[in-house]
Amino acid sequence: MKMSQGTYEVLASAISRVQIAHPYLKAAYQRKGLSWERYRWDLLHRTSLSRRLYDEGLNDDHIDTALRRATTYEVTP
Repeated sequence: MKMSQGTYEVLASAISRVQIAHPYLKAAYQRKGLSWERYRWDLLHRTSLSRRLYDEGLNDDHIDTALRRATTYEVTP
């Protein structure tokens, strides 16, 4: 992962806060058939970190790797 550990910890904490504040999101995405990728990027956009991550020289692949690590999206039947 190209992201520094410090930046990752800030990202993971922000993502966790969004998931806790909006516990219905995961089920809504699953119900609508939206992808895990869409879910994790939408979580990122609910934080104010996008600009910071790109300003640190990270690209979408770097950010997505960190988002995959920081989120879970289990499909329920």
